Amino acid sequence: EVLTGIKTIASLRAERWAVKRYTGHVVEAQKNTVKSQAYSKLASGIMGLIFYVTYTFAFIFGTYQAALRTETEASFKSPFACMFREDCGIHGSEVMVCIYGVILCAQFVALMNPGIQSLNLGRIAAADIYGTIERTPAIDGTNDMKGVKLGNEYDG
Repeated sequence: EVLTGIKTIASLRAERWAVKRYTGHVVEAQKNTVKSQAYSKLASGIMGLIFYVTYTFAFIFGTYQAALRTETEASFKSPFACMFREDCGIHGSEVMVCIYGVILCAQFVALMNPGIQSLNLGRIAAADIYGTIERTPAIDGTNDMKGVKLGNEYDG
């Protein structure tokens, strides 16, 4: 509003009033931006923590299972004895597939963050627009029964 009506503000010598009003909105927007960025970085940190905890768990459990499979295979005479058995553990390659799956999932969730932020900005803008549309003005010029009526001092 201030920037679009700068000529009117300058002609009315209301620069100080406009600067005060504009500064208040800027400070509020700055606080909201800082808070939003803090929440975003906190969510990224939690995502990284979950990623590394899951990665560590997969690595420890996977190496345990691979070692168990090696011990079980050594007790059989045929090297193919554990091929179709479920009690033998898992291969090291299966562990690596799981670890890379976790890495890819974490990366794709992180890639969704800008899109989710854009959707939230659109929702905020839509709320402002619908609030303006649904607002009932104090002066209603379309109906004689509603709104504030102006006195005779405004005629002329």
